[in-house]
Amino acid sequence: MSRAPRPAIAEWLAATMDLLPQGIAWSREPGSNLGRLMGVVAEERQKRHDRKLALLEVESFPTQAVELLPEWEQMVGLPDPCRAAPGTLAERWADLADQFFADHPPTPGNMTAWALQAGWNIAIREQRDFVAGISMAGDTAGENDAVWVVTVLGQEIVYFRAGESASGDVLFTFPDIATLECVLRRAAPAHTEVHFIVPP
Repeated sequence: MSRAPRPAIAEWLAATMDLLPQGIAWSREPGSNLGRLMGVVAEERQKRHDRKLALLEVESFPTQAVELLPEWEQMVGLPDPCRAAPGTLAERWADLADQFFADHPPTPGNMTAWALQAGWNIAIREQRDFVAGISMAGDTAGENDAVWVVTVLGQEIVYFRAGESASGDVLFTFPDIATLECVLRRAAPAHTEVHFIVPP
């Protein structure tokens, strides 16, 4: 993309002087009182022009923006409520680029990858209706095509144990999978239900 011109202050001064009426009362001498006044006006015009170019050439691109970065993030729903906010400018730009340019079909493979990014190891099984002529002997009956079952790996439920636990301890402690639920329920296809299982 070609860059917009950036006139020098002398060019701005000449252009500003050209806006004055004609006549001997309207001196074009830079050292005159009117010339010095026009110099101030020319400097302001140059500053405004350079400011507009900064917005056009830098801030209009989401992966370069600094001043308008919060507005770009707000437009695409960042920072992600399901993950910790990125700390560096480069991380924020990377998140923006991912939202704008990456392909995000909600497939089990992609959802597994997103869970891993959030720190969770999972396996996803899509349930299948039993259909005569398609399903076979041994296939599970009574399932629903719209249900995805997520097995959370590497976690465990801590149960109350006689002889080990103390009075007042809870009967069981289920791992906090709120972050995982946030990531997967948001990404899941609209027609599906996501069920979570933590193996004992």
